[in-house]
Order: sequence, then structure tokens, then C-alpha cells
Amino acid sequence: MAGAAVSPEELAALHRQMAQRCFRYGDFVLASGRRARYYYDGKQVTLHPRWAEVIGRLLLGPVLSAGAQAVGGMATGAIPIAVAVSLTALGQAGRELPVFYVRETRKGHGGRDEVAGADLVRGLPVAIVEDVVTTGGSSLRAAAAVESLGCRVALVATLVERHEGGGGGIRARGYPFFRLFYTDEEGNLYVDEAARALAVTTG
Repeated sequence: MAGAAVSPEELAALHRQMAQRCFRYGDFVLASGRRARYYYDGKQVTLHPRWAEVIGRLLLGPVLSAGAQAVGGMATGAIPIAVAVSLTALGQAGRELPVFYVRETRKGHGGRDEVAGADLVRGLPVAIVEDVVTTGGSSLRAAAAVESLGCRVALVATLVERHEGGGGGIRARGYPFFRLFYTDEEGNLYVDEAARALAVTTG
């Protein structure tokens, strides 16, 4: 898989940092309206320069292999991930992957007011990235926004999939889905086998 090398040790270090820094435990109401025993705050790693750089290298391979020519997602959680992937693409693969984001609220009317950043043209294959997928609703909203401009969603990729099964819903809508980590109901964090394979094959 094309991309930038990540060692198994770097993947393990990212896993440890996320488990230690990104989770709070208690009784929480999520953006989806569901109650949960834990809260995940991906910004603790996606906004940290060292870990954002590792995330960018991990996700670059799946994004390029999907044929995406731009990368983005819902504001604001997707923005640092998309930027990390874009910078890694240019710096380590010599590829330009422009970044876009989908606004939470529209400034005006029509898809072009909803999507900011890269000039997305009809037929362009794009990757949607997320810091976390719960029900998959935000990913599907981002997908609908870029599809309204005539783009094709080549991949939906997330840093973490919660145990609620949102990835299955994304696949059911016909989108390829990739995750680096996943959680169980108690908030334990696990490395997905696909992420392990990336570290082994490129490390």
C-alpha cells in the first residue's frame, strides 16, 4: 500500500497516548444523543504535532490507495487530521491532496456554501476523515455535502470507531470504511488489524 512508513513501535506509542489522554469515564450524553460510559476527545492527539504527524502517515496509505485526490470532513474534528494527511502526502509522497471541510452550519444557500477549502470539481474522488465514528451520521453528512457538488466519496477513514457500529452503517451506504482503532462498551481502546498490517508492511 502506497504511503509513508510507520513502525509498529510508533503505532504502539500512539495507542498508549490515546488510551491515556483521550478518554474520560463517567456518564456522558454524546452528540448523537446517546448515553455512554466514556467520552473520547481525539483533539488531545490530533492537535499534538508529534501524534498528528504519525496519524498523517498512518492514514496516507489508505487514502492514496482509495484514489482520493482531496481529503476532508466535518468541522472541526476532521480538519487537523485532513491537514496532517495532506502535509504528509506532499512531504513524503510528493502528492498534492488539497483539504476541504464541511461547515456545521451553512453560510448561505447550496453545497458550495457548506463546503470550504479545496475547489472540489465534479467527478473528483475524495476521502472523508473523522476523529471518531459513533453512529456514522457526521460522516454521512460530509459525504452528502461533497456528493452534492458531484464528487465521489472514495473512502471514509476514522481514527476511532466507537462500539456503536457506525462503520457498518457507512459500509451499508456503499462507502469503503477504514479505522485505525476501535473501542468496546467500557471504553477500552484496541488497534484494528488493518492498522497493524500497515505498520508491519511499511515499517
